[in-house]
Amino acid sequence: MTLIAVFAAVLIGAASPTAGRAKPCGVYSVHAVIAGRATCLRDEEPCRTRLEAQYRRYGFHCRADKSLVASWRLLARPLHIPSIESGGTCPISNPQTRVDFAAVYGTGRGLGPGPAYPAHYDPRRGLDLDVILLRFPPPPGYFAEESEWNGWKHVWVVGSAYQGPVLIRGRQLDGGNDVRFGGAVVPSREHRLSARPRQLAGTFRFERTFSRVRTPGCYAYQIDGTTFSYVVVFEVRAA
Repeated sequence: MTLIAVFAAVLIGAASPTAGRAKPCGVYSVHAVIAGRATCLRDEEPCRTRLEAQYRRYGFHCRADKSLVASWRLLARPLHIPSIESGGTCPISNPQTRVDFAAVYGTGRGLGPGPAYPAHYDPRRGLDLDVILLRFPPPPGYFAEESEWNGWKHVWVVGSAYQGPVLIRGRQLDGGNDVRFGGAVVPSREHRLSARPRQLAGTFRFERTFSRVRTPGCYAYQIDGTTFSYVVVFEVRAA
């Protein structure tokens, strides 16, 4: 199903006084004025520790290895996940078809526009994560049997073109429940995909985790990076 406009990726740029006269920055870069000069800040780019206070104005930190990284505070934008009426049609996001996930990442197809995708960990299963079947409460012998939050194991894949951190949170569209993360009895409200050290820049990231919900319904992840914030919608049905 094609997503309505509110579910589209939102690119976010930090304006600067000279941004109109500066050269355009790349899609994952932020306009800034550092040491009196217009520049483009990007995760994993070189930085100077003596200019830390200036980087912080734009939501960046100069690490000990003298590379930039966006702060979690910059990524913690307000949730813009919409609501729908109970019983309404869930506007499920489309799987990404422009990328061969099995060949490139060794996973099932990713959901949403990227650059960060939820995907099934086994490409041979042929499953997309647009519709999830779960039992409520979690059945005996399942990893979540001691919790009211059932869930499913999957991976997050982040393409190599984006080297910054990713913050993932989620909420139900047709109710008041969260999406949570991890294997704990009371799972976390957010999942953080850290930026890699500079020497590993240029490689994609791959991380296994669990997503968790308490009831069937229409849900969405909000996926926030340095210059983007977008929503990926999926449905959980009772098995």
